[in-house]
Amino acid sequence: MLNKLLGTKIKNIISIIILNIILGIYTVFMANMIRSSEQSITIYFFMMLFWFLLIVILGGFEAVLTGDLFFDIYWKKEEILIQRLTKEEQIARKDFKDYKLRFRIILVLIIGANIFAFNKVSNNIFDFYNKVGLKFSQLKYNNEKKQIEAIESLYHLQDPTYRNEMLNRIKKTVETTKYDKVKSWGIWYIKKRGSIKDIPFIEKYLNSESPEVVADAVSAIYDLSIKDAEEEAKKRFTEGDDLKLLTEQIKVERNLFSVNFKYAKEIEKECKRVNYPRECLLTVAAFDGRESFNAMINKKDNIKDYTTMIWILANTTPASKEARKKVEELFQNFYKKGKLEHKCLAVVGIAKLKLLTGQKMLKEDFFNESKIMCPTISQTNKGADDYILARPDLLQVKILDTLNKIEDLSIENRKFLYSLTTNKKLNYKVRAKAIEVYDRLEKLFRAQNK
Repeated sequence: MLNKLLGTKIKNIISIIILNIILGIYTVFMANMIRSSEQSITIYFFMMLFWFLLIVILGGFEAVLTGDLFFDIYWKKEEILIQRLTKEEQIARKDFKDYKLRFRIILVLIIGANIFAFNKVSNNIFDFYNKVGLKFSQLKYNNEKKQIEAIESLYHLQDPTYRNEMLNRIKKTVETTKYDKVKSWGIWYIKKRGSIKDIPFIEKYLNSESPEVVADAVSAIYDLSIKDAEEEAKKRFTEGDDLKLLTEQIKVERNLFSVNFKYAKEIEKECKRVNYPRECLLTVAAFDGRESFNAMINKKDNIKDYTTMIWILANTTPASKEARKKVEELFQNFYKKGKLEHKCLAVVGIAKLKLLTGQKMLKEDFFNESKIMCPTISQTNKGADDYILARPDLLQVKILDTLNKIEDLSIENRKFLYSLTTNKKLNYKVRAKAIEVYDRLEKLFRAQNK
């Protein structure tokens, strides 16, 4: 068999031409199949395996032809065709040379060159297969867990080469999957990797029956609007501009912080319909504090995510005196009866809203909190994105930081702080913070009474 294919240089060249034609046709066919991602991962694995086998065979034929050109005339008969040399040939062969090592080096180099060449013919299918091809096939699985794994893996792939293709595949998955959780993850991916042009696609899912899908759609619409404003700021930016200030101006121009936001009514309507899941609350709080506050108050008796509730209330200015009073009561309740992270976050909320009643409670309770350490408070979102709500520190230090932000310049408050600066029983860090806050408030007091 080998003699028929490799016996002469002409036979070898004909075999190489035929193999190149077969491999070229198969490469194009395989590349189209894999890029369509319609079949299972197993089928593509065996297709790639067969492709490599053809490349190795072609490389072998080409290496033999190379040996034919550069090695002695008896080498192929003895080493490749595995035939004995006749006595006449042995006599004619003056010097014996071992070409095994050189042949192997040539073989490896030719196979490498073939892989490179046919990979180019297939428009870099090897890279496509390794980076996204397997994940695209996984998106086709009728399995919720596998589809979510594929979406998350594609999110973590930081390669602009397949950006548009990945986005289109995710959209198709959102449209075709029967799992609401997969739709939710797909919309989250579009939020992270898409643009304002994708909002019309996302809008279709605002009327979903799944609260999670609605919540992610709402969040995506708002985040993509914010992203577009930031990109617009970069386009308008000229030397001498303050990019941060310019970005905020554009956001204000587009009503991203007001109830006049383009999608505000639609978002509030659909969020109310699904009883305000977390992402809805966080989004609505960004452009409509009153609506967000009302939603939180209405949910306060059956809400499970109190951490989100405290954080939203802390970052939303109450719309009236009555609302402010309710927030103050909630924060005091969380501080006295809540878990440690709720207690620590309530202190941050009292600082942000400058609640004087809350300040009084913190001062009265100050010496009961000498050894309490607040942990890092964060929320894990899809894709393992952690959003830090509060940094770790001693609770007493957080209380002092709250007094610093409230800026109460009354004699009573300054006396309290002064007593802490001279209290040697306090932790050194707490005492240092007390000195810092006392000095600052004293300077403010003197400046106001010049």
